[in-house]
Amino acid sequence: MTDTTPADASAPDATSAPSALPGSQGGRRAVSDILRQIGGRLVNGLLGVVVAILVARALGEDDFGRWSTLIAIVTLATPLTELGIQQLGVARAAAQPHHEPHWLGSLVAVRSALAVAAAIVCLAVSLTVADGADMRLAALLLCATLLLSPVSALGAAFQLRMRNDLGIVVMTVNSVLWTAAVILVATAGGGLVPLAIVFLGAAVVSTAVELVLALRMSSVSFSGVRARSRDLVRTGFPLAISGILVLGYARVDQIIVFEAAGERDAGLYGAAYRILDQASIVPMSVVATLFPVLVAAGAAADRGRLRRLVQQSVDGLLTVGLGALAFCVVCGGQLLALLFGDAFEQAGTALAVLMAAYGAICVGYVMGSLVIVFALQRRYLAYAVLGLVFNVGLNLWLVPRHGFIAAAWITLATELLVVGLNTRAVLRAMDWRPSPGPVLRAVAAAAVTAALLALLKGVDVPIGILVPAAALLYPTALTATGALRPRDLIAIARSRGAS
Repeated sequence: MTDTTPADASAPDATSAPSALPGSQGGRRAVSDILRQIGGRLVNGLLGVVVAILVARALGEDDFGRWSTLIAIVTLATPLTELGIQQLGVARAAAQPHHEPHWLGSLVAVRSALAVAAAIVCLAVSLTVADGADMRLAALLLCATLLLSPVSALGAAFQLRMRNDLGIVVMTVNSVLWTAAVILVATAGGGLVPLAIVFLGAAVVSTAVELVLALRMSSVSFSGVRARSRDLVRTGFPLAISGILVLGYARVDQIIVFEAAGERDAGLYGAAYRILDQASIVPMSVVATLFPVLVAAGAAADRGRLRRLVQQSVDGLLTVGLGALAFCVVCGGQLLALLFGDAFEQAGTALAVLMAAYGAICVGYVMGSLVIVFALQRRYLAYAVLGLVFNVGLNLWLVPRHGFIAAAWITLATELLVVGLNTRAVLRAMDWRPSPGPVLRAVAAAAVTAALLALLKGVDVPIGILVPAAALLYPTALTATGALRPRDLIAIARSRGAS
């Protein structure tokens, strides 16, 4: 990778980076960090589902469609507050741990300027889409949360020390406050505006908690901020634009469904997409821990360790995705009816299609983290542009005719296109072809699980029984096929300590 650090920065020192701890200690810490993240994100995911259920039932299909659309717009604007520099800053600090406070200061400075611009853009788009006074006021409040994002830059300190669990603590504070507030608003019969008020309030409190935790762990220096900020912006710009485009084609369909198919379709699609969002906790947790490790392996030109990490990470994540797909293909409609109400059961087909896209998304998390390692930002940008054009064009053509179901299929097609191209580029850079064996065994286990669930559903077994049945059937099938062994996760973590 080309060195693009500022002139006053010291040479990268991968051996002193947090990602180069001794093998046994590093392995235990990595495993512990991943498991704590997954556990914490599962708790937060559960709270998120509870909130989505409460909001959907309190607002009804039409207002839930409006709320989902506003959230989609804010989510689309969020990358503008970061522009791809966060992971680049982590990579710089991991390679130069003695300059960590300076890189943190540069992250805060750049993201402060970006946050203001992002909030303005978000508000302009939201007000254009809004169809009433309540929706416009709610948009103003939701867009204000973007101004809190510079503090999130300090979360890099958690990642560098494999203390991503502290980020989960912040997330949990936000989730608990938000859940409690939603319960109060729903009980009082509140609408869009009260929900937006408590959403902003929960964000303010959790941001304050993150600030306190980060400053206890690391200091922040603004010395040399100009040179480092230029480096972050210049090097991260292609990746930043790519991230915006990727999130654009992942979220713009919600807005198109709202505009072209109406509030009801937007509400149904928003409920199905909510499940997909929550499922992302697994790849997010794994990649958050492994990213500094991948950077260190790349800096040391240790292709053997890098290949092992990628193979085992992709195998494990696809195994999780295939299990989720097997369940949703058979029971997706029942799950949505259980969570959101009977009116949402007809979104089951869309959920199954979105969970098929989840497998590609899992692979995309891993391959996306390697873009920085192999300096493939410009190529990734080209793929993201192609994905956005492909996605928006098909959505504008098919959603008015076929509604939210078309949006789900287009999401799957787009993820396969972009992730496939990016994966090919990364594997070429690694000069490597991964083994398909573990994934094929997981496919067999998922097929067996889906068939058994279909048999149970055919004799009218209720969803309350199907969920625990799936939780038992799929691990059993995985064990029978040898698709995933318990030592694989330990191997992923311990390989980080290899030199």
